[in-house]
Amino acid sequence: MPIYDHKYGGLDYFRVYRSWGGKEHQEYIRIGSDRKAARREAQAIEKRLTEQYEQYLRERVKTAEYHVRADGSIKGLRRVRVERDARAPVDVLELRVNVPWADKVQRTTISITAHGFEDAFAQAVAKIRDWYELGDDSEAVVTMRECDSHYGNSSEVGALKVVAHKAKNELDSLTQGVFKGLKKLGLSATT
Repeated sequence: MPIYDHKYGGLDYFRVYRSWGGKEHQEYIRIGSDRKAARREAQAIEKRLTEQYEQYLRERVKTAEYHVRADGSIKGLRRVRVERDARAPVDVLELRVNVPWADKVQRTTISITAHGFEDAFAQAVAKIRDWYELGDDSEAVVTMRECDSHYGNSSEVGALKVVAHKAKNELDSLTQGVFKGLKKLGLSATT
């Protein structure tokens, strides 16, 4: 608890102190004849500062800089190869996230072997989004989704993008062919 007994000269005070965002927040409560009343006032100030600190954290976690490092990795997410006796090795995405307002560290693993990389990565980002209570279209979530290349084997991610690109092109060609066929038959797409 950031409430301290403080003496200045012959006077007694309660000092309520918090620090966040590079700034110190402190207030002094004079302890007069009623020490309990002064303590209650200090506790009320401490509660207010705690609420302000939590609000600061909730605003900060909405930013991409809070979650994504300069190297493109996401805080609390790592790719691990789990090897156990008498079992085949398994690639997993391991999450260990310390949400500031939660009582405990949030942990889980998502199997890349079972779900495939793309789905496992999407599930990992969704877990982080849920734990931090972020919107699906928030800056932080959008930026985290773009970090897949850091965690995927370059061959996996590249292959997935090539397959998606080919599928889109084939679908476009197929659609154009259907419309050309309809025009030859004298039918329009609007009828």
